[in-house]
Amino acid sequence: MKIEHLLVQHFYNCGEVTLQSMGTFTLSPDFVMPKENDKDAEIPDNAISFQYNLRATADEALIDFIVQQTRKMKSLAAADLDSYLMLGKQFLNIGKPFMIEGMGMLTKNQQGELEFTKGHTFHSKIAASAPALKEKAENPEVSFATEGKPAGNKKGL
Repeated sequence: MKIEHLLVQHFYNCGEVTLQSMGTFTLSPDFVMPKENDKDAEIPDNAISFQYNLRATADEALIDFIVQQTRKMKSLAAADLDSYLMLGKQFLNIGKPFMIEGMGMLTKNQQGELEFTKGHTFHSKIAASAPALKEKAENPEVSFATEGKPAGNKKGL
């Protein structure tokens, strides 16, 4: 599973997650998880809040959750999370939003602080939201046979 999916799963299970050098996401206690048969449920406007904190430290509970789910060593799980967050910071530094599917997106404002915009829908099964591979309608026959060399008009030298 991707780190992003594990991050979102942990967030909805625990109700809070801290991203190092970014801040803390908090889930409203009034939020009720949608049922399994609800494919795309709406996230209420006030369900997810974000508190910007440049000095936020690594969330040990999140790292432990990643270790449980991926069966990696703790140092590797922490490195994977750090790599994911570094990529997000790079997006933010060049003016692009950092999307966290299932939660929303972070953007950097003019003062250099992060702002959170909630996502519109909640995917009950995050793995189902991954793009599916499409097959081509027509499969032309492919031949790996080589054609013989054309006979040339070679005259003795």
